[in-house]
Amino acid sequence: MNHTIINIFIFLIISAFLTSANAEIQAPLYLLHQAKGLVKYTKDDGKTWYSIKRSKFIFNNYQIKTGEKSTCKLLDQRNKSVDLLSENSHIKIENMAIQELSGHVSHGNAIQNILGNIQKKFFKALRYTVVKRSVSSQKNDFELKTARKIKLSNKYPDLVWHNIGPEYAYRLVVDQQSFDVSGTKNSNVVRFKMPSLTNGQHDYMVQVIKDGKIIYKPDKKLSLYWLSQQEQDELLKEKQSIEEIDPENGFLLGNYMEEKGLIVVAMDEYKRFFEQNPDENEMRPFLIKVYNDLKLKNLKLEEIKRYNAIQ
Repeated sequence: MNHTIINIFIFLIISAFLTSANAEIQAPLYLLHQAKGLVKYTKDDGKTWYSIKRSKFIFNNYQIKTGEKSTCKLLDQRNKSVDLLSENSHIKIENMAIQELSGHVSHGNAIQNILGNIQKKFFKALRYTVVKRSVSSQKNDFELKTARKIKLSNKYPDLVWHNIGPEYAYRLVVDQQSFDVSGTKNSNVVRFKMPSLTNGQHDYMVQVIKDGKIIYKPDKKLSLYWLSQQEQDELLKEKQSIEEIDPENGFLLGNYMEEKGLIVVAMDEYKRFFEQNPDENEMRPFLIKVYNDLKLKNLKLEEIKRYNAIQ
């Protein structure tokens, strides 16, 4: 049996697994944010209640309670609207909608659609939570993969790639320019702050150097896009709109930056979100997908293990 047939067989198994998993795993319906006072939720029909301090993604069959002089807002992922849950209220998310058990919910107006389709992206990101084993032989002792397509700007100039080891150095080639970058000893990631480039499209690649010699060179160049000042201004304006929805929620910013192609910024925001909200494991596939897009394989595998261990 040749490698092509084996790869197809593995792909069909993984696809069948994810189809079955997606039938059981639910996407988030609401984002609870701006919680003030005593706000609690339960996902086991009231057996255990948990306090909400910052923000929380809400799924079908969750219940939410507010205490005296306590309120929160619910961002509807489908309708892109914001609802206000008043004090001393109790709701249940049933049949994908809010059911008022007591108290009052004020239904708000639609907000600007700058968040994209989080539910659709959620199921797409699930594909990256399965560890795929490669059966193809390597032509080199190793290869260094980097992001196939990435956007940077004057405000967000960081480019990252996997650190093979402290004994290696790197040469970043952008069009006709080259930048020598030292390896790092205590990190899985090399981070390089790109000097300002002309607006628009550029080619780039990262070569690996050992003892002053290039020992690995990619077969083809990849895509790096540098935002113009106008594009960056528009980005920052929409970023401000997201921060007005929920100023402390790194997930929303990460989701937005990923939509715009600034996947290094997306990674940073997702990481910040999970550091502040370690119990939000259901949303971890978004970070796993960004690690995949950035070709940070070690971090991706660590996150996959963390995600599956809590399922």
